[in-house]
Amino acid sequence: MRPLALLVGFLAACGGSVCDNAVKAEQASNQKGALCGARTTTVHDAQKCNNNLSKCNTDDLNEINNYGACLNALPACASSNKIQWEGQRDGCINQAFQRISLTCFANIL
Repeated sequence: MRPLALLVGFLAACGGSVCDNAVKAEQASNQKGALCGARTTTVHDAQKCNNNLSKCNTDDLNEINNYGACLNALPACASSNKIQWEGQRDGCINQAFQRISLTCFANIL
């Protein structure tokens, strides 16, 4: 079995694919941001992502997983920290999408 298939299988056994988990993290970050009126982030299409995971390598899957973990680690936003919160959230997005291969990026988004 290929390492990529092993990773996808392992992550699926842990409660969903990397795509499902990333989309849940995007939705949760939008809920946290709504508390202070922060701009929302794009919630991606988990089905499109799942259907095209074969275009992604192991490093890509790790980055998608790290992206979801980064968003999940965000605290709730408050009006007193809105700018900092948006900066943290944008850092999660930029870090992940700058590290994902172009082939993966083009096929899952």
